[in-house]
Amino acid sequence: MREISDFPKLRRRILTTDTIHILAVGFEDRCLAYPKFLQSSGALKGQVFLAIKVSEDNVTQALVSLSEANEAEMGRLLPAVHIQPQNHILDALRNRPVPTNYVIDTSAMPRYYIHEVLRTIIKRSKGQASIFVTYSYPARFVHGNLQEPAADVSIYYDIPALMPGDKVHAFVMPGFDIDYTNMALGYMTAATGHHPTVRWLFSFPGREYQFYERALETHLEMMEDKKPEFFPQDELNVAVDKLHAIITSIHDNNPVFCVPLGCRLACVPLFLAVWRARMEQQDKSNINVLIPKTRRYSSLRSEGGDIPFIEELRGIDIITPP
Repeated sequence: MREISDFPKLRRRILTTDTIHILAVGFEDRCLAYPKFLQSSGALKGQVFLAIKVSEDNVTQALVSLSEANEAEMGRLLPAVHIQPQNHILDALRNRPVPTNYVIDTSAMPRYYIHEVLRTIIKRSKGQASIFVTYSYPARFVHGNLQEPAADVSIYYDIPALMPGDKVHAFVMPGFDIDYTNMALGYMTAATGHHPTVRWLFSFPGREYQFYERALETHLEMMEDKKPEFFPQDELNVAVDKLHAIITSIHDNNPVFCVPLGCRLACVPLFLAVWRARMEQQDKSNINVLIPKTRRYSSLRSEGGDIPFIEELRGIDIITPP
């Protein structure tokens, strides 16, 4: 990924053709970084802006107030924006004609939303449209107990239920909060009676070395003597190939769970790698994605937003999401 301001030809390509921009608006400041760039470009005519309103079911009233302020500001920056819940935006993407370009701003988009938006537009476009991903790093990360996991997990694809005695492989992409890692691994252990075989994946270094450093320090004791594996956070297409090779290195038929808890940008190559693996190896339908749910968001995880970065996804015409 590169700063979008460094690519004038790319900006013209996106802003002078029919493009659908898919955003998310919530309580994080950086949900406004890409809209600010678009507004400053002055080339909004003929563009479509669809913004997912992030659910407020499990956030404090203070964060709800921030979400409302960000929603109002996004409407000011992009007067033509359609701000609606996720299901409405996904329906709009399915029903609209395929454009020349899609741009997904993942800066403030929850992981499941990224999954569903990517899956929807890849299925809809069937390789006809170019797909770009943008991401704005926060100006500052916030420390402290900012959220707490629920006693539940989301499993994205249908596979046979885990049974006592099953051996499980887990590819864990750690974030700041070790509680989420414990929840994911605890779910697998409780269901099978065995601790899963874990391989640790770190997106490195990213524009923010601090994120990698904090995640690694938090999990060092848990990792014991196992060496982490790395993939490039800011090179999405390279990361897809790297993650695909890692995931498909498992040659048995035991369940495989990918657990993306790190930078949400890294979910993009992970989802693409999982889809590619499931599509290529029909007997590998045991590959799944597992993410612990959040019971409550109590404080901001980051503040501010830097200039957006952008990259065009390659090879998506050969990927069929489940």
